[in-house]
Amino acid sequence: MAALRYFPETESESNRITEHEDANCITFVFQDEFGGLEICKNKEWIPVLPIQSTIVVNLGDVIQENSGV
Repeated sequence: MAALRYFPETESESNRITEHEDANCITFVFQDEFGGLEICKNKEWIPVLPIQSTIVVNLGDVIQENSGV
């Protein structure tokens, strides 16, 4: 288990990472008012509108591979 925290961007600093899939089993994404999460549908990245104080549960590649999703 790992806990990662990404701080909001500033004018002089960006902490964005390149597009990727989560290779692990399950990822919990704690939402805030800033957003930044995107999903890939039909090879197109679509922004997810953030709902503050919610948690997005993402099934990673390990689960998808084993379930046929």
